[in-house]
Amino acid sequence: MNIWLFGKSSDFSQHMIDQWHKEGYQVTEFGRENVNYMNPAEFVEQVKQNLPLPDFVVYNINVGVPFELNRPIHKQNVDTQKIIFNEWYQNNLNVNFFKVFLFDWLLENNFKGEVAHITSQIAKDTNPEYKNLLIYKMQRALDYQIIQNERAHSINSYGICPANIQDNVEWPKYIAKLICDKNKNASWLYGIIKDKDLDYIYYPSEGLYDKTNNLPE
Repeated sequence: MNIWLFGKSSDFSQHMIDQWHKEGYQVTEFGRENVNYMNPAEFVEQVKQNLPLPDFVVYNINVGVPFELNRPIHKQNVDTQKIIFNEWYQNNLNVNFFKVFLFDWLLENNFKGEVAHITSQIAKDTNPEYKNLLIYKMQRALDYQIIQNERAHSINSYGICPANIQDNVEWPKYIAKLICDKNKNASWLYGIIKDKDLDYIYYPSEGLYDKTNNLPE
């Protein structure tokens, strides 16, 4: 199995890589020092000459935590609030467009693998405790739309939320195993939980036309 990992530098990613190597997978590691996310066409030209298509594409790119709006919003300077409101999108523009561009190229080249996005389930969480995390929820909701668009093309794309990590070594190793588990329950979004052992939850299908979490034919 051949894995392309984007976002290699974190300890989280390195523990995933260790697990994949342990299981005999080939991992190609990409980070900002060898990928210009502002120029996806350049990246495609580079890899199409040198690498076979992956079986798994995994995104664990650090996009930072966005600033939230100052509250009460209506009592703040409007121009300042607009800058904050727009900043999360601008900061993520290059990475998100890179994902869209690369996916389109992979499809054109008969990609049949899986795409895993390390993200957050926060945009699905209706807990009032998180009612002021509007900007962060918007950021993660955009992840969901990229995932759903990829799934609409019959590619098994999904998000994985590490949630409240309790073990900085075992949790990423578990996620690495989950990504490559062909028997995992079909879903567009997984959350990692721990009772006695590590396990995952999976979210139901979304929308009027998506009723089963199965991919379209």
